[in-house]
Amino acid sequence: MLLAVDGGATKTIAVVYDSSIVGVGVAGSGNYNNVGVEKARENTGKAVSDAIRMAKGDWKDIDRAIYGFAGVENSASTTRSVETFLRSIHRNGTFTLFNDGVAAYYLSTRGRPGVVAAAGTGSVVQARNGERAVRTGGWGWLAGDEGGAFYISRRGLQEAAKSFDGRNSDTMLVHAFENACGGDFQAAVNSIYTSFAVNTVASYAPLVTECARKGDRIALEVCSEAATELASAVKAAVRRVAFSGEFIIGGLGGVFRAGSVITDTFRSELSEEGGIFARTFYGYHVVLGSVMLDMKNRGYEAGERDVEKLVSEMDSMLLRVPKQERKEFLFMD
Repeated sequence: MLLAVDGGATKTIAVVYDSSIVGVGVAGSGNYNNVGVEKARENTGKAVSDAIRMAKGDWKDIDRAIYGFAGVENSASTTRSVETFLRSIHRNGTFTLFNDGVAAYYLSTRGRPGVVAAAGTGSVVQARNGERAVRTGGWGWLAGDEGGAFYISRRGLQEAAKSFDGRNSDTMLVHAFENACGGDFQAAVNSIYTSFAVNTVASYAPLVTECARKGDRIALEVCSEAATELASAVKAAVRRVAFSGEFIIGGLGGVFRAGSVITDTFRSELSEEGGIFARTFYGYHVVLGSVMLDMKNRGYEAGERDVEKLVSEMDSMLLRVPKQERKEFLFMD
């Protein structure tokens, strides 16, 4: 059996694969930069244990494992820290560890030349052309993550504050934040500050994109700005990897669930890059990229039908995850 785990800023999701997806586990953030080492270890351990339990297996049944984690490869010390807490969880043999952008890349491209923007709580772009691989973005909420959910929430809040002050035109965002947090706008902002957590702030991004879908000009500008930032990171990766032939452009993660208010600008900005646009995936599907990489390592080239099968199997297994966990970590009703 294969154990594949995706550890992001908002959620950790684990799957057990044995010719099909037979187990899924979901928990909170696995990014220790956001929640600390102990909480990241606890969340990862829970997701893994739940997936193995759903698969009716045990650690002895896991003969290979792949972990894709946000923040890995940012620095040697970060990678060592993640390796250390994973060793305290992993109970059977060695494991492969890489940045979660690698899994995102394999899901969207199936290992073919391409570039993929992963926009969840944060954002990172991964591009590969043969043996050449580059990454852009992924610098975290303070230094980067442009176009991710935290970025969209922060920009939406900033523009709402300007409108409240009279420094900008009226926007639905003011009332949207009030309704989401309770109380007037000043109380809403205070609530966000006093309960500050990266994933909590990021959770307001759907509020911004919903205002954009309703036609709010300022919310539309925020979404366009976010999509432009994602496209800029893609362009930088394309330049650095130097594609000489056909390549794929992919997008995945919760931000792309917003639909046309993000994808229209994203595609327009990249229309002259020469790539072929792939379908978008939800962020919780990223872990399937690790499953596909395992297939490739074992001599099997996954096709489009294989991808659809994996997505369908995972979606079905997720229905067995407690409803509260699906809602809290995956934003699924």
